[in-house]
Amino acid sequence: MQCLGTLPLETQRTQLRRFRIEDSPAVYQGWGKLEECSRYFPWGPMPSPDFAQEKVKGWVERYPEGSYYQWAIVEKESGQLIGVVNLHGVDEANHSAETSYILSPAYWGRGIMTEVLREVLRFAFEEVGLHQVEADCFAGNEASKRVLEKCGMTCEGVSREKYWKGGGYLDAFCYAILQGEACI
Repeated sequence: MQCLGTLPLETQRTQLRRFRIEDSPAVYQGWGKLEECSRYFPWGPMPSPDFAQEKVKGWVERYPEGSYYQWAIVEKESGQLIGVVNLHGVDEANHSAETSYILSPAYWGRGIMTEVLREVLRFAFEEVGLHQVEADCFAGNEASKRVLEKCGMTCEGVSREKYWKGGGYLDAFCYAILQGEACI
């Protein structure tokens, strides 16, 4: 396994790059402040542009870490920052990581996230040398389930009441893919 850090990647319609502090307003406006984008995550919408700026600053400060993978998703055609995708919880001893992502609602339903995640999985398996990548998906998030399945990930079970949100516990579907199963 090689800890390469967040290197630039590219798909047919997107560029994946490191975040910059000046991306903060686009993060806040594009998805950070939107309830529909945080509905299936343990946290709620970002409360302010300043909060978004601090969040992005934290991402930027972690880039020197070799096992930190956090990409800004930029649409090639418009140059717009449209989302985020990452590999987190990197376990070097076991060659595994988790992935999560958010896409601006203006870009939902176009297959962009599937395209992006396939490239991230390709990078994870072929370049970093991971053996397994996992993803949690809240019950009810059918769009994300479709993305994970189109990328070859398998639902391995349900982690009952894993996350606390909105005054109650939520189940999470646990997806995973192994290096040899990659659909890239």
